[in-house]
Amino acid sequence: LNYAQKLVEMCTDKKFSNADTMLYTTLSVTVNYFANDFVEPFDVQILEEAKLVCLTKMFLAIQADKQDLKLVN
Repeated sequence: LNYAQKLVEMCTDKKFSNADTMLYTTLSVTVNYFANDFVEPFDVQILEEAKLVCLTKMFLAIQADKQDLKLVN
């Protein structure tokens, strides 16, 4: 629970405005290998929130990169 909460906090932190590879790698490992450890409903909710927040951040970073590439062209 604490680990998932920390992931959510890190993902929503303003200083992580760009994609942070290590953060998303850690989230991926957590989701893929330790998701079964989050069995309580609140724990599951926190983990899902972490996934959504981080995926949204990744999507926005990709969109920003695409926009930057368009401006360079």
